[in-house]
Amino acid sequence: MRNITRLAVASAVAVVTIPAAAYYLRQPPNDPLADKLRAYGFFPVEPPNTLMEVGGLYYVSPDASKFTPICQAERADLETTVRESRSIKIEEDLAQDGGLTTQISLKFESLVAGSGDSSYVQKVHFSLTHVVLQDIPLGSDSLIYAKLMAKPECNSVAARLVNTDGYVCQGQRILRATAEYKFNRDSLTKLGGHAAWAPEQADNALSTAVDVQSNQKLVERQGKLLSGSALDYGVEFTPTCLAPEHSRFARVLPTTRLGRAINYVLYHVVEPLLSPTDDQDEVAQNASTAAK
Repeated sequence: MRNITRLAVASAVAVVTIPAAAYYLRQPPNDPLADKLRAYGFFPVEPPNTLMEVGGLYYVSPDASKFTPICQAERADLETTVRESRSIKIEEDLAQDGGLTTQISLKFESLVAGSGDSSYVQKVHFSLTHVVLQDIPLGSDSLIYAKLMAKPECNSVAARLVNTDGYVCQGQRILRATAEYKFNRDSLTKLGGHAAWAPEQADNALSTAVDVQSNQKLVERQGKLLSGSALDYGVEFTPTCLAPEHSRFARVLPTTRLGRAINYVLYHVVEPLLSPTDDQDEVAQNASTAAK
């Protein structure tokens, strides 16, 4: 009877909390690239980098936007298990959008001669090229996980972080690509036909803006401005993450703001009201290992 009462109270709280949280968290999407990556099952890596690795354990922030490494897999284990292949379909799908707007913008003050509108701002667009998917089978990921958790320094950090508001998850797939940056030079006609500018001057301004605003170095290759090396733009984790020892719900990363609100209610409102059972099954990948 006590458990039934607790569940009823928790359900009532959820009925009130979830709609309110969903309304509060609902915002129109403003990042086309992030939306595309999520559609393919990836969490966007911001800013893109070369630090993500499959097989490693990460602390994932509650909103699944930041990934902090806890332990990385041994290179020898990755060499025999990681698979890598081009993804032409994703590359073609991204190209169909005709360029995705970034958060980078340029003011053309230094490019304008005469009485043009020096306050004119142009959004930078880019496309992802040479898209490569790197993944590791879940079975191999599980073996690597066991090796990582056998290390005291890895186990202790995972055990501490698994009880926070964030998540402890293992990397399973990475989307790596080279970015091509450009802006629509036809839009420069808005400055007026008398505005004089040089293409190389515009490229220099674009390269500087990308470097300052996204911390990426650009190189010119065959007349195109590209990121200097292939970067990680998306990461996918194993279906379930680590869970506290007496958890009643699997720890699954939220893919939407509503999912984040639901997880909060389940993990912080409903679960504490439910008494742990002696014979409960583990609800997440090796949930009890981190508690040892």
